Amino acid sequence: TNGTGEVRDKTLSEIKSLDAGSWFNKAYPEKAKQEYVGQKVPTLEEIFQKYGRSMKYYIETKSPDVYPGMEEKLLALLQKYNLVGQNMSSSRVMIQSFSKDSLKKIHSMNENIPLVQLLWYYPNENNEIVEWSGITHEPKSVTNDDFQEIKKYAAGIGPNLRNDNGELIID
Repeated sequence: TNGTGEVRDKTLSEIKSLDAGSWFNKAYPEKAKQEYVGQKVPTLEEIFQKYGRSMKYYIETKSPDVYPGMEEKLLALLQKYNLVGQNMSSSRVMIQSFSKDSLKKIHSMNENIPLVQLLWYYPNENNEIVEWSGITHEPKSVTNDDFQEIKKYAAGIGPNLRNDNGELIID
């Protein structure tokens, strides 16, 4: 957008006043279209209103510790637009998060939503690969018990490895 600063410091009205499309035309002139100019940031509810059950949604809960009640509001919207099925395979939504607590909370409210536990591995100051949120051990020490614990609330994992030193295999 043409905005600056943190989203959490903005009101919805301020966010809705931003131009969310012009930057694309500047960044990718070969793909530029006039209709991108002045595009507004939609709310999740506006997206559900527009597309409803005709689409499948992959949503990430970001910083749920900063935004208390996020999970309840999200599930209320999903139910309002009939996006949660009678089982995981019939749901029109999948939710991912780095927050184990957020996923466990969602799972406790509705077990029919497929959840993905995100894992972020990166080298610490000693160049040891660690998992950012402490959900698992370093990759070479992850056990079946770690996966079984995640399986209690999530349908899958989404690992991400940040490795700036170029070595992908560390002995």
